Amino acid sequence: MKTFIITALLLSVLFCQAQETSTYYVGDGICPVSTIDSAVCIRTISLIKSPENTYAVTEYYVDKSLKKTGNSLTNNFRLRYQGEVINYYPNEKSFL
Repeated sequence: MKTFIITALLLSVLFCQAQETSTYYVGDGICPVSTIDSAVCIRTISLIKSPENTYAVTEYYVDKSLKKTGNSLTNNFRLRYQGEVINYYPNEKSFL
């Protein structure tokens, strides 16, 4: 019985996973919106700092194609970009 309980606890730890990103729907005027139907893009922000003390930011168009990548000093909706930010056209070709 003791082995069964220990095994069950170990398996439950394997299935527990911490959330590593925040996802926001961004509307016109760069304001957060509550549904994807009114969003112009989807923003994901890492909740784990990189060795450079920044958070990875990725934005996608609503069709899930890449819109923007970069790093921020903050991990909330109000970003403070640090370093290079790469923007992408809807066809995923990059421009700075």
